This record gives sequence, structure tokens and C-alpha cells, in this order.
Amino acid sequence: MIQVSCFYMDYNYEPINFTFIKYEKFMKIILQKRKIVISFKNLLNHQILYKYYILSLITTEDTSKIYSNLIDPYNGFAIYGISTEKIWKYLYYDKGYDIVPLEKDYIRNPFKTREPIRETSIKKQKKLFKMMNSYYYDKKLLCDPMIIMNNYLSILILSTNVQKIINYEKEIYLLCCIRGFNKDIYSTIKKFI
Repeated sequence: MIQVSCFYMDYNYEPINFTFIKYEKFMKIILQKRKIVISFKNLLNHQILYKYYILSLITTEDTSKIYSNLIDPYNGFAIYGISTEKIWKYLYYDKGYDIVPLEKDYIRNPFKTREPIRETSIKKQKKLFKMMNSYYYDKKLLCDPMIIMNNYLSILILSTNVQKIINYEKEIYLLCCIRGFNKDIYSTIKKFI
């Protein structure tokens, strides 16, 4: 089954868009206008790229669904996109999902394509990794994906009031620990909690 996921980071002048199309044996990776096909074993060798793939799975609303918006109803061209959460400078997250158009082959539905037969050449792969390294080291637009993931998950936890549930569980645990004490001590401690 084909899965499409996207990681979109917005900046003032140049957004960064990772699109991952997962087939049975291969993964098609699109970064801006560059596209490569890589096997899963090679994807695991490139840890930063693999972490961005995991991040794209977290930020994508549904990996089995693609959206199409008609541009020209006379010619029937449609732009295909995926619903994902946009990140602003790896610090702020939009509340809700936006449809991000596919960068390359945007008029083709990725669910109707065949699985690639082989990987792209090493030369094209190196060009994509060089582009990714320029974003990562030179331009400082990308940071460690684990930092982005921690920020995203902490905001998600705070927005769902999980912290209140954790505090409530700690309160229950504390009251259970002092249950064997005298009733006066128990009621006094309970007032302060």
C-alpha cells in the first residue's frame, strides 16, 4: 500500500518541503524540486533523513489520503496535495492542517503510480544530500529533527491538558501513600493538596 507523508517548514523567503512516498520496497523522496528513489535499507543509513521521515508521519493528518484542487476546469488539470501541519521556523506550529501541494509531479496522483523498479543513481542522491546539508549547515534553516519533534510533542501534550492529568495522578498516589496515618494528619495534608 502506498503512503504519502509531508513535512513542511515555512520561512519568510524559502519554505522547506519534504515529501515521502512509500511503496513496498522503495521510498520516493522529494525535497523542493529534487526527487530521488531510495531503498529502505539505504534510508536507514541516512539517519537525519530517516528522522525527517518519522517527523513527516507525525505531522501528516492521513497518509492514505490525497487531496486535489482543480485549477482549470476546462482542461481538467488538478493539483494534488497532502494535508499536513505547517511549522514556522521550527518553533511555532499552526493549529490545524493545511493542504500542501506536491512539489514535483503535482498533476499526478501518487496513488495511481507504479512502484519504482530501482534506486536513482548515486550522483542524484548526492545532489539531494548536498542540498539538504546546505539547508542544515550553511543556511541553518534545518535543525536536528529530534529538537523539532520534542517541541512538537511538548506543545501537543500541553494543548491536550495531559499535564493536569499527570498532576492529578501524582495527587492520588500521594494520598494513597499517607492513608495509613492518623485521620487528622490525612485531612490536614489533603487540604494543602
